[in-house]
Amino acid sequence: MIDGRKRVLSAGFLRGPPPDEPIVGAMGNNLTDLTRDARTLRYATVTTCAAGRATLIGVLLTVMGVALCEPAAAQTATATAVHIENQYTRIASTLAQNQHFGAAGIQARGGVDIAPELSTDDSDEPRDHGRIAFQVNDPKTGDPHVTISNPDGTHARDLSLPVPVGGPRWSPDGRKLLVFSFSPAGVRPATVSPDGSHFRILAAAGFPADMGVSPCVWVPGGARILCEARRYSGDPSRNGIYSLRSSDGGGAVRLTVNPFPASGDFGGGDLPGGVSPDGKSFVFKRARPGPEPTPDQGQSGALFVEKIAGTGLRQITPYGLPNSHDNGVARWAPTGHLILFGSETGSLFTVRPDGRGLHRITLPVPAKTSYAYAPAWAPDGSHIIFGLFRRSAGQADIYTARADGHHLRRVTNTAAFDDLPDWARPA
Repeated sequence: MIDGRKRVLSAGFLRGPPPDEPIVGAMGNNLTDLTRDARTLRYATVTTCAAGRATLIGVLLTVMGVALCEPAAAQTATATAVHIENQYTRIASTLAQNQHFGAAGIQARGGVDIAPELSTDDSDEPRDHGRIAFQVNDPKTGDPHVTISNPDGTHARDLSLPVPVGGPRWSPDGRKLLVFSFSPAGVRPATVSPDGSHFRILAAAGFPADMGVSPCVWVPGGARILCEARRYSGDPSRNGIYSLRSSDGGGAVRLTVNPFPASGDFGGGDLPGGVSPDGKSFVFKRARPGPEPTPDQGQSGALFVEKIAGTGLRQITPYGLPNSHDNGVARWAPTGHLILFGSETGSLFTVRPDGRGLHRITLPVPAKTSYAYAPAWAPDGSHIIFGLFRRSAGQADIYTARADGHHLRRVTNTAAFDDLPDWARPA
């Protein structure tokens, strides 16, 4: 039990006195509220453990609450809180840096963010509608779960599973989902059918419970997956991306060695994004820390491509361009000729696998008061799906658009933080 307490303390949750305010249920409608929510998520996290399951609840952090948790459950709380807090902080700081629309400027203008009229032209739909899945972070508990719906948001339903899960990725045949799970054994990959049946946590034998094995992506063919393995504190020598069997998480083959170990609130890590359609290469984001004593505040990320055997590493973007946090995923286009990613400042970009042809996707929203993240492709490559925070809405939702950024459509409209969407063709 003491080890569990030390893990949370070492993750940087106690850098000062907690606020005397309760956790906010949803992101506020101005930058002051948004920044406060991020700060509160850091200090207002209590880990309660029941049958090895960690839950984040909106009350002040107490040492007793943390001490009740085993190490694996404490790791669950750490991973969840850091992910959500990092995203809120990143969005708030990016918008606040704008000289014309800082926190005071937006409030002085009455908080007006004039939204463009969203497309309703059915002819602009992708040829294969398919299904989408995305992660929803509950604003009251912090627990993630997965929602499945049509690409237009209709027929949405939540997967009811015994443990919190997130980061859904459709299998190549569209018949199952690969997710990360906050299990009693630690953060581990799991597979599940779209109706919630056949839920199976992959043991990932050989990795200790205090080492998270997630997120993961499919390799074409479906027999193997690529996963990040990361220890948030302690010996970081095994941190990197591994190839595992999709059946049980075994047969680990190490593909990357991360040169930047976690430090304080800097989680670091090599984040797998996607595998090329021919299965020969994969793209990942590598985070690099900023200067001490606050390496997380100046951290930056770059995209790399490597052969599936773990050879031929090459950097395809400069550090500082891609989103360097836990949903800074890069996705290979179904055609194989482009890689899609979100930037540190909330824009969307494509780049060729050789690093040439960098192109910014222009969305029909005010760039100074919006932040796009975690993009993915439609199955036919004609459209994209992504998370988008818009100050006018005061929340982060899932949107779709054409691959060129036109014909923006809103898919979700909730107070929860909707994240990490994925799109599959009809099974």
